[in-house]
Amino acid sequence: MSGYPSEIATPPVAANLNAEFERVGLTNEFVARHVGVSERTLRRWRKGRIPAWHDLLKVADVFGREAHWFYIERDEADLARIAACQEVAA
Repeated sequence: MSGYPSEIATPPVAANLNAEFERVGLTNEFVARHVGVSERTLRRWRKGRIPAWHDLLKVADVFGREAHWFYIERDEADLARIAACQEVAA
């Protein structure tokens, strides 16, 4: 344990996680089951609590991302460009 509460760093993890849910269209139930956590825990992550690294690795795998992707700050324009590129590729 690092001694730092996970709520201190409300980095872009929650925003990026929520963007991935919108992009892919998965449910909390599906992701929670595949990651091995409760839906309540997943909802907390989506609201800003930072998941443990081993859990984030599993989340990233579900969405087809690298775990560090969730820590990169993005604005709405970035997220729109990402979604547009992925639609074209599909």
